[in-house]
Amino acid sequence: MPPKKKTKPRKPAVKTKAAPRKAPKAKAKAAAKAAEPVVAPPKPKEQVTIAKAKGRPMLSWVGKRPLRAVTAFPAQLVETFVPKGADKVPVADASIWKDWPAQYPKSGLLFHGDNKEVLAHLLANGFRGKVQLIYIDPPFDSGADYVRKVKLRGPAGTTKVDGETYTLGEQIQYTDIWANDNYLQFMFERLMLLRELLDENGSFYLHCDSTKGHHLRCLCDEIFGADYFRNEIIWFYENKLGTGGQTFDSLHDSLFVYTKSKKWTHNKLLVPVKEIKQQPVTQKIDGERVWLRDEAGKRIYQESRPDRSLGDVWTVPILNPVATDRTGYPTQKPAELVEKVITASSNPGDIVLDCVVGAGTTMLCAQRLGRRWIGCDINKGAIQTSAKGLLGIIADQLDSAKKTGRQMSLLADD
Repeated sequence: MPPKKKTKPRKPAVKTKAAPRKAPKAKAKAAAKAAEPVVAPPKPKEQVTIAKAKGRPMLSWVGKRPLRAVTAFPAQLVETFVPKGADKVPVADASIWKDWPAQYPKSGLLFHGDNKEVLAHLLANGFRGKVQLIYIDPPFDSGADYVRKVKLRGPAGTTKVDGETYTLGEQIQYTDIWANDNYLQFMFERLMLLRELLDENGSFYLHCDSTKGHHLRCLCDEIFGADYFRNEIIWFYENKLGTGGQTFDSLHDSLFVYTKSKKWTHNKLLVPVKEIKQQPVTQKIDGERVWLRDEAGKRIYQESRPDRSLGDVWTVPILNPVATDRTGYPTQKPAELVEKVITASSNPGDIVLDCVVGAGTTMLCAQRLGRRWIGCDINKGAIQTSAKGLLGIIADQLDSAKKTGRQMSLLADD
C-alpha cells in the first residue's frame, strides 16, 4: 500500500476585530482625496535639444560654447510658489487651460532656482512654444552689488562686518559683477532657451541699458535673426536727478523687441495729445489729397483727435524713493512701463514669462491684466518680494469678485 501523505494540522481561526467606523469628517476627507485629479509623476532627468542659432552677424568671445542640449531635472528639484487662492481668480475663459500641463495648478507659477535649469524644466514639461510674451530685465553687467534694507531687532543704527562692504542692516540681492566674457555666455544660453519657449506668434522684450546693449542686440540678432527685430523702445525717465559729471546724464533704457515669425500680437497703445488743434479736413480725389472747402470756398477745419498712437519713445517716470508701491528691491521697474509691454504684445489669457523676476512687477501686472504667468529667480529675496505682492493682488481680486457676486445677487433679487 502507498504511504499516507502527511497533513499539516490546521491553525485555529483567529477572530479579527471589525474596523472602526469612519467619522463623517474622515469620510468627507477620504472622498475629497479620491476626487482629486491624479497628477502625473515627474519625468526623470532628460536632455532637452535646442535648435541652432542661425542669425547673422554672429558675436564671438573667449570661451563661447554653442548650446545644443541642456539637462532638465525632475520637478521636485524646482521649488514652486503658488499663492493661496490663486486658482480661484478667473483669468479668462476656462478653455485656455486645456493645454496646461496636468502636473501644475491652473494658476501662475513662481519658481525658485537657477533660471537656466528652470527654463530647461519648462521645455521638458509641456511649455515648448507655448509662451506668447517674454519680458526680461536681466543683469546689465553694471559692476555693482545690489542690496536692500532689512529691519533688524536690537539697538538702532547699523554695524559693519569686518571684511564686508555692506552693513548688518543691508542684504545683498544679487551681484552684477562678471569676469571676462562670462556675462555673454550667461546671456547667450538663456536667450537660446527662451527662444524655444516662445510661441510662433509671440514677442520677446529684452530690457537693457547702454552698458551691454550693443552686445545684447548682436546676441538677439544671432539667436532670433536680424529680420525678426521689430523695435528699439526707448524708456525715457525725465524725473531722474542729474549727476553733474563730465558726461551727459543717462536718462533712458532700451527695450529690444523681437518676434519668432512674421506674425505677432500688436495692440496699439493710445496716449493723449498735449494740445487739441484745428486741422484741415482732406480727402483723396483722383489719387491726390485735397483740402475740402465749404460753399463759400473756405477750408473746412475740425478738431484733432484727443489721442495718438504711442511711438517708440515711452515717457514713464522712474519710481519715487518714497512711492507707496516701492518694495525695497533695488532694480524695481515701474508698473506703468511693464503694463504697456503686456497690453501691447499679449491678449487676456496669454502666457507671460519673466525668468529674472526681481521685484515681481511682471507677474503682478500680468495677474492684474488677466494673463497667465510664469516667473523664476535664483534670489530668495526676489521670490519673497514677488510672493508678497502677488498675495496682495490676488486677495484684492478675490474680494472684488465677492463684491461683484453680491451686487449681481442683489440685482437678481430686485
